[in-house]
Amino acid sequence: SAPYEEETLNQIKRQQDYKDYLNARTEGPSFTGMSEEIPEDRDQRFSTGNTGKSLSDYLLEQLALLEINEKEKEIAYHIIMNLNENGYLKGESEEEDLVNRIATNARASEDDVLRVLKIVQGFDPPGIAARDVKECLIIQAKHLNCKNDLLIKAIEEHLPNFEKKRYEVIAKALNITEEIVRDIEKTIRNFNPKPG
Repeated sequence: SAPYEEETLNQIKRQQDYKDYLNARTEGPSFTGMSEEIPEDRDQRFSTGNTGKSLSDYLLEQLALLEINEKEKEIAYHIIMNLNENGYLKGESEEEDLVNRIATNARASEDDVLRVLKIVQGFDPPGIAARDVKECLIIQAKHLNCKNDLLIKAIEEHLPNFEKKRYEVIAKALNITEEIVRDIEKTIRNFNPKPG
């Protein structure tokens, strides 16, 4: 078990370099970044360098480079245009099903929309087009380009425990040391919960 823990610890430490890759940071103590003050207009606050491009323009440029069929491009366009100011694919209310609405508007199946959604979620900035904070963080974990199932499992199953600093509970549930739990937390804190 010790070599596994050491390798996991080394992987997590290497992932700390990933923070430089992210364009923005959350300033608040929470993984959800609730204390961060963000201007309402994502097109004004998102900049890809000196070009001043909007988030939508930036994502559409990435879409144009993809070799996918026209129907998939249409679906992707609808996904991009329905992202909220934080970069999430979320309706105004919990009941609003944007996947269904996009399927209707693009005259496509919900399965097709979900398949294309995975493609858009691979765009830069990492975490874009997620449907909730947990999915946003998991997308960013997958962008690390390493097979760290422990990090993803920790996000999937223990996000509330991290927010409440229940390290012992997490360590016991994942069968790892509290030191590894704290390293996982450092990695998660470097992710951007509002990629828009």
